[in-house]
Amino acid sequence: MKRFWPAISGKQVGQAAAPPVWIGFSRVFPAILVLVLATAVVRGETAAAARNYALIVGISEYPEYGRLAYATNDAIGMAGLARKRGFDYLTLLLNGDATREKIVAAIDDLHARLGPEDVLTFFYSGHALRQSNAAGGYDGYLVPFGCHKGRELEEGLAMADVASMLADLPNRYLTVFIDACHGAMLADAVADGMADVRTGGVSNRIVAVVASSGAGEMAFESDGHGVFTGGLLNALATTEHDSIMGRKPDAELMRDLQQLVETETGGWQQPRMTQYGDWPEPICLRGF
Repeated sequence: MKRFWPAISGKQVGQAAAPPVWIGFSRVFPAILVLVLATAVVRGETAAAARNYALIVGISEYPEYGRLAYATNDAIGMAGLARKRGFDYLTLLLNGDATREKIVAAIDDLHARLGPEDVLTFFYSGHALRQSNAAGGYDGYLVPFGCHKGRELEEGLAMADVASMLADLPNRYLTVFIDACHGAMLADAVADGMADVRTGGVSNRIVAVVASSGAGEMAFESDGHGVFTGGLLNALATTEHDSIMGRKPDAELMRDLQQLVETETGGWQQPRMTQYGDWPEPICLRGF
C-alpha cells in the first residue's frame, strides 16, 4: 500500500520526518518505480535497428483496497516522457484497463513484436503486497484492477510470474521501474528469472530493476506523484541527467534519486537499483 505524506516538501531537507499516514490497504509496488517502467541499459551506441518499447501500468482506483492518490499520474507522466523521447511503441494501461488478463496479454503481445536488440521499459505503479509462504519467507504480488481482497494469490500477479514472463521475452535489454511497497522483491524475482534464462542457454540479457522501496518498506505519495516517481521524472527530464545524450550515467542518477527520496521520507523509503548481465561501460539508461 502507498502512504500519503502531505507534509513532504523540498523545504524539509535535513529535518527529521514524522511517521507517515496510511492512505490505502496494501501496496507492493510503488513507484514502478518500480516499476513498472522498464528502460533498457546499453552503450550510447546501439544498433540502428533497435527500437524502444514501453509497457506502463498505473492503478489508482481499487474498489476493495482503497484509492491511491497519484498512481495513474505516475504512469501518465512516464508515458508522456516516453512519447517525448520518441519511443517506437507504447502501451499504457490505467485503472479498469489494468486487469490481470490485460497486463498478461500486453506482455504476451511483446513476444511477436520485440527483436533481439530492442529495448523494453516496464513500469508499474499501484497496490501490492507480500504474503507469507510455506518456506517461512514471503512472496510478493502486484494487485491488478479487479483483484478481490483476500484472493491475491488467485487474482493478483505474483512477482515471480511477472519476472518469468519478462525473462522469457526475446529482446536483450530490459529495465523495470516499480513504484510500490516492497518493490525490491520484484528485483529478487527478476534475478531468479534471469538465472533460469541463463540455465536455458540465453546469457546475453542486460537488465536493470529500479525499485522505489526495499522489501518490507512502504512507498509514499506527495505533490501529485509517488515520491519516487516524481523524483525519477524530474531527473530523467532534466538536461543534466539526459542519459541518452551521455551526460550522466544511470548509477549517478540513481544515487541522486536515492538521496532525494530518503530525505523527503525521513529514511522510511529507500530506492535501489539492481543490475544483471554483462554491463557495458559507461552504463547509461537507453531510451530515457
